[in-house]
Amino acid sequence: MADDVLASTADHVCTITLNRPKAKNAMNPQMHFDMCEALAAVERDDDCRVLVITGAGDSFCAGMDVKEYFYDTEEKPADRAAARKAAFEWMFKSLRLLPKPTIAAVNGWCFGGALAWLAVCDFAVASETATIGLSEVNWGIIPAGGVTKLVSAMLAPRDALYMIMTGRPGEASWTFRSTSMPFMPGMVMSVTTASNRSFPKSASPCSPLSAALTA
Repeated sequence: MADDVLASTADHVCTITLNRPKAKNAMNPQMHFDMCEALAAVERDDDCRVLVITGAGDSFCAGMDVKEYFYDTEEKPADRAAARKAAFEWMFKSLRLLPKPTIAAVNGWCFGGALAWLAVCDFAVASETATIGLSEVNWGIIPAGGVTKLVSAMLAPRDALYMIMTGRPGEASWTFRSTSMPFMPGMVMSVTTASNRSFPKSASPCSPLSAALTA
């Protein structure tokens, strides 16, 4: 894997970090291939009991890299098709069907296609700086890749429609619902093997697990 996607495991928690902070962690084609590789490794790793996905710097992910994902592949249909296939593979198969709890830790910008894996993860936590949005309408297009359907399932229908049709972002406190919980800047996400109300022992073969926010 390239340095644009980092993976580490500590105390049975695997963290995948999107690592293009200067580009707000926007996804270029190579990062989709890297995510396929990283998630395959997570599934094989018996030491990993839960997965956290986050972004380096001040953003979670700004969606697809418009230049590298779209413009640079405009005359390379095979390359674009391969990147699209990899994106769908890791988001809607590897991540969605991962037999371990998944948590999206959202910091800063979360735009466009990034909402897809935010919705696919089992849980989401957001910092006070998190801003969620679908800006595609500002370029005269609708959000693609199934993200409109996922956002409609994650939000109240009219909230989702408002976001899709206006392109206006919302704060995490407005966007998230009962499957999410906010955390303050400086708080640390920790997942332990102690019995806890968050993950009952009967919930999963990976249990007992717990998700705790520790100051």
